[in-house]
Amino acid sequence: MMGKFFEYYHRLVNGIEPEIIVDHAYTNAQQYLFDSASEGKTFWETRCASIEGVNNIGFLLNNAPAQYGRIRTVSQVGEKHLVIEGEGYE
Repeated sequence: MMGKFFEYYHRLVNGIEPEIIVDHAYTNAQQYLFDSASEGKTFWETRCASIEGVNNIGFLLNNAPAQYGRIRTVSQVGEKHLVIEGEGYE
């Protein structure tokens, strides 16, 4: 999209009237997604039902180099609650 924008801009700057062709790809894609929403939902429900574990995304949350070849699993499931209180959080 930005490529077309700059193409039009450069043509206009050089005194050439750009030939504007309406691209319907985005609206067509949105219509397709809307029309096939139930199929997509069924696909992902089926796909997610076979998931047996969770992914460790910790390497995405820190600055340490990612170890993509190392498989990690969660051995202890936990939960933490944090309550932030004070004048600025009312």
